[in-house]
Amino acid sequence: MTERNTRLPGKKEVKVKPGEQVVGPEWYILKTKPKAEELVKNAFKQYSIESYLPLVYTRNPGRKSLKTAPLFPGYVFFQLELESNYWAFIRWAPGVSYVLNDGDHPTALPVSVIEEIKTREAQNRLQKLNGPGDMGQFNKNEPLKIISGPLAGLEAVFEGSLSSRQRVKVLVRLLGRLTSINVGLEDLERAV
Repeated sequence: MTERNTRLPGKKEVKVKPGEQVVGPEWYILKTKPKAEELVKNAFKQYSIESYLPLVYTRNPGRKSLKTAPLFPGYVFFQLELESNYWAFIRWAPGVSYVLNDGDHPTALPVSVIEEIKTREAQNRLQKLNGPGDMGQFNKNEPLKIISGPLAGLEAVFEGSLSSRQRVKVLVRLLGRLTSINVGLEDLERAV
C-alpha cells in the first residue's frame, strides 16, 4: 500500500498513509449576544467560514403571516479546522459572546447532529409550504374533523390560533353542548 494525496477543504494537499482517516473541519457552537445570530452569520460569510443558523416558522399571536426565527435563539453552528488561523477572529467577531468549550478546547459536534437538524428544518419548511399545519389554512367557523388524539373522530369548528406552538382553539360538541378546547394543529383536517 502506498500513500495517497488528499485535499482537505481550504487546505493544501496532505499525504495520508494507508489506514489513516482524513479529518476535515469540525462543527462547533457559539453563543451570540442577544438577537445577534444574523450579524454573526454575515460576519462569518465575509471570511468564508461556513456557519449554520437553523430556522423555524413562527407566528405572532393574532397574525396570519409566518416569520422565521432561530431554532436555538442565541446560538450559531460553524465549521472550522482546530488548527485554523481564524479562531482569534471568531472569538472577537461582532455579536459573539463565546464558543462552547470543555474548559481547554472548543466542543466539537458530530456531523450527524448537524445533518439531523438540517433534515428536521427542511421537514418543517415543507410542512409550512405544503399545507397541513399551516394555521392560515383554516378560517373562523370552518368545520373540521379531529383525526388523532383522545378526541379522534369528533367534528369541530375552528375558532382561532393560540400561539406559534401549533395549537389552535376549536369548538366540539360534548355532552350536548359546544365546548371550547385546545388541540394541536396536526390533529385536524377539513371536514368533508
